[in-house]
Amino acid sequence: MLQFRFFKRYQCCASWLECRRSSVCHEQLELPRLYFLKGNARNAETQTVLASFFSSTIKLMQNPPPTLDEITLFDLWQILVRHKWWVLITPLLAVIAAVVAVIPLKSQWEATAAIRVGAVGQVAQVGHVGQIELVEPVARVAERMKLTSFQDAALSDMSYPLGEKNLEASRYRGGLMVKALPNTDLVEITARDYSQEDAKRSAEASVVYLQKIHQQLAAPTVQRLRQLVAQLEQEITQIKSEREKTLEIAGLKDKVIAREGFMENVVLANITIQRDGELRELERAKAFYEEQLGPLHTYPTSVIERISVSEKPPKKSLIIMLAGVFGLVLGVMLAFLSHAVAK
Repeated sequence: MLQFRFFKRYQCCASWLECRRSSVCHEQLELPRLYFLKGNARNAETQTVLASFFSSTIKLMQNPPPTLDEITLFDLWQILVRHKWWVLITPLLAVIAAVVAVIPLKSQWEATAAIRVGAVGQVAQVGHVGQIELVEPVARVAERMKLTSFQDAALSDMSYPLGEKNLEASRYRGGLMVKALPNTDLVEITARDYSQEDAKRSAEASVVYLQKIHQQLAAPTVQRLRQLVAQLEQEITQIKSEREKTLEIAGLKDKVIAREGFMENVVLANITIQRDGELRELERAKAFYEEQLGPLHTYPTSVIERISVSEKPPKKSLIIMLAGVFGLVLGVMLAFLSHAVAK
């Protein structure tokens, strides 16, 4: 294509025939100058090329091509109207499927409980207290309650048969949901059943069996702490008794050490001071282990507040309505997909 200085003015156009901003170029284009260039061409071949170029340029200006990257709301509406059957039939089918699936089902109640995982004191060096030691990590508790063996034991406590074909056992397994609450020592369980009493009973059975397991896990540590406290009490009693005897021998019980028999009195005084130091250390260790056995560091797995049971079962109409909304969204997506495939 012939190059002219004239086209250097139009920096917005990568190519004159591919211009997409024809409304701007129409105002800037100098048609007299184009015709001047056409009339002053030196040979017939150049005039033919210019004539063809000018005619195509003028047609392009008079009938500019549509913008390809602009889609209006009216265009979207036309697509939906053109593929209206997708938009209408898809939500209708979703509602029908929800009705068929939901209506025959019996209403179910939910019982929810927040379980606080128990903790046990530490048998550690006296005076060095770390973080509270849980009987079992929260994540492991959640996974334990999902095990078949755990659920079988809970069903046995409720006197339910363990067969997979048993309806009560199937409802318990399918209705029990366990979730570990992040960054806490809590586990949330939800039990579903066809009555409020059965739902609450399932939740209670799960909590009771978990308490039994945690009590067994914490028992050795608690027993060890109690043995340490009892041993320290015996040592404290023995040292106090020896101290009393030492003072009685010297005739100094509840009195100040006499000045007679200087060396003997010094030895007795040193023995008394040593025993007093040992007595203080033993009493300090006893207070530490008693604190570890206290309710701040040692407590059982329990339910926070109480088990709450839903007053009404989930509404079936709400489920059907949500299915219709989902079907409508899916129908719109299918309409646009069908338009893109056809195009």
